[in-house]
Amino acid sequence: MGSSRVPFAHMLAYWVLALLLASCHPTDPTGRQGRVWVFAQADGNDLQIDVHLEAADGQVPGGARVWLTDPGGGLRLVSFDTRSQSYRFEGRALKGTWLVEIDSLAAGRLNLNVPVNPLSGSPEVVSVQDGAGHRAESYEQLVASMPIRVEWRAVPDADEYLLEVLVSGVVIYSVQVGDVFAVIPGNTISASEEGTRVSLRVTASSSSGDLHFSQGYYSVSSSESRMFSFETVP
Repeated sequence: MGSSRVPFAHMLAYWVLALLLASCHPTDPTGRQGRVWVFAQADGNDLQIDVHLEAADGQVPGGARVWLTDPGGGLRLVSFDTRSQSYRFEGRALKGTWLVEIDSLAAGRLNLNVPVNPLSGSPEVVSVQDGAGHRAESYEQLVASMPIRVEWRAVPDADEYLLEVLVSGVVIYSVQVGDVFAVIPGNTISASEEGTRVSLRVTASSSSGDLHFSQGYYSVSSSESRMFSFETVP
């Protein structure tokens, strides 16, 4: 596995925008209305859950009591994180439905069920081949002017894969696909006559809910491959 990081960094930018559109519906008996939306991220066996709460006046109530019940029945009180302005939990990614319960004078009593489905295994690269048949796994130099096909292992329950191509640690090309292979277009890599080292990283992911939080949550799971490196020539 590569280092732990937020899967699909650009996704978080959409998430921030989506918070403005978030909608959740419960109402308490006194007529006060509030809403809650939850972002759950399972990265391998690690889970982070951010519970965002908003009172009827649009303010974020920091004095609420927020509980999480995990799929095994374990109950825990969640603390407010001032940096993210959310109630944040970090712990083990247990598969199943997590219950979020909130008691707040400002937002009322709210609850929400959030599915968590951590991925098992990682999408390790198994084959990298150019149009002339040169294979990186055989320690051959690949021709950068030709299309380069990359294949990786399937991860159970993954519904999307992100392939990233890096040169000197900088991502020069990325593509999201629903299959276990992708083709890097010819001339994407600017290779030197002496040879240019290229690295590949694949991230598998699955998600439920959506970034507009129409169901009150967005839950995403990811698993990242080790870096796979090879040499290219023009």
